[in-house]
Amino acid sequence: MTVRDALVQVANHSTDHRAQTLAGLHQLGATTVEQDYLFYLWEKELAEA
Repeated sequence: MTVRDALVQVANHSTDHRAQTLAGLHQLGATTVEQDYLFYLWEKELAEA
């Protein structure tokens, strides 16, 4: 395993945990928000307009 492989694993593993947590919250009826960075930038741009 290379350092690059380890870093990719760390990034993907945390993404998986975030997705599992959001799915669980959604199943319990909680309102969740989009987690994609591009949506964050888009919403920020709309708010500043």
